[in-house]
Amino acid sequence: MCTTRWVERHDSIITFRELFPYIVNALDIIEEDFDRDVSTKAVSFSSSIKRSDFLVNLEIVANLFSYTKDLSIRLQSPKQDLSSAFSHFKEVIQIFEAKRNNCDEEFSIYFKNASEVASKIGEEIKIPRLCGRQTNRNNIKTSNPEDWFRITIYIPFIDHFITELNSRFNDRFKDIIPLEGLIPANNNKYKTEEILKAALMYDEDIPANSHLEIQAELELWKTKWANTENPKPQTAVETLVHSTAERSFSSLRRLKNYMRSSMTEDRLNGLAVLHIQYT
Repeated sequence: MCTTRWVERHDSIITFRELFPYIVNALDIIEEDFDRDVSTKAVSFSSSIKRSDFLVNLEIVANLFSYTKDLSIRLQSPKQDLSSAFSHFKEVIQIFEAKRNNCDEEFSIYFKNASEVASKIGEEIKIPRLCGRQTNRNNIKTSNPEDWFRITIYIPFIDHFITELNSRFNDRFKDIIPLEGLIPANNNKYKTEEILKAALMYDEDIPANSHLEIQAELELWKTKWANTENPKPQTAVETLVHSTAERSFSSLRRLKNYMRSSMTEDRLNGLAVLHIQYT
């Protein structure tokens, strides 16, 4: 699992699930190792991954991650745009909500798969040992393992999954999507009024003192690219190449002098931003 590449988290879970029987066989062999420390760790790992709750959790997470893997790849693509990301997000949410509404039928398939994996390694899906009166969770009065795992694991997990996705793609995200109209390739995709409304959400960061100035800049920008026959930039990064930086170079000449030749990059960037903002 990787903390920076989200897609690696998906791949690690899905791959672990596919190779699970072989992993168990490998641990069984390592348990017979002459090194006592290695053997003890193998026994501990093997007993942990053979537990019923682990098998059911693995099946649920691997199946749901298979739907969000493509979304993760698209979000980390350098050519990703907001509208296609939001469109794909809505598709994933629709699938998850359908699975939540038909949780009995959906989880029945997952539970069957987990039971088959358990039988291959000589185990059986059972309800974990419960106490007579639980104080930290609700008492679930059922003796059926499928019902127990569906209520305690599957439903809370998919609800949490849907909530987290909605929190990241909220209404504010929908409101700022027209900003991709600033990319020349999307010039005619949004009206100037829509882009202006989205831009004004960041009015504190915009140096112009009048909404009319911003609107004029948008009209000039759209006209510039409408009259250009050359290939238009497809992404925001490509669009930045066409922006000017004269103020930065003139400021740099004033800041990076002989007396400040040993200045670190972080300090130089900070002073440049302050100088440009002031002037």
